[in-house]
Amino acid sequence: MRRRDLIGAIACAAGWPLTVRAQQQGRVPLLGWLDPQDESDSLSRSNRAQFSEGLAALGWAEGRNLKVERRFSAADAGRMRAAADELVAFAPDILVAGGAAPSRALQQATRTIPIVFTGGW
Repeated sequence: MRRRDLIGAIACAAGWPLTVRAQQQGRVPLLGWLDPQDESDSLSRSNRAQFSEGLAALGWAEGRNLKVERRFSAADAGRMRAAADELVAFAPDILVAGGAAPSRALQQATRTIPIVFTGGW
């Protein structure tokens, strides 16, 4: 490979993320969150706070450059399935499952949206 070709390839690769970002400018990514607990549950609040802190450490802040849709099932299987379907209907960029049961509900609702599993209950 000639030196000019190598420099051109590096310049193109370095500029690609900027081009992608420019094309998506104005669009705020959407995260869907399915929690097996009630919204007022202290463990649920603590988990959400820690998750938000982790996102903030990576440069993501709800209301600034990230939108979050949360649904809570209060340990009700029917409510969890309905909440999973509702979140999938929003077409989020990623789904967060707060445990095994929400993960299964989200997997049944979609096979195309990435699902991140948190916790272990």
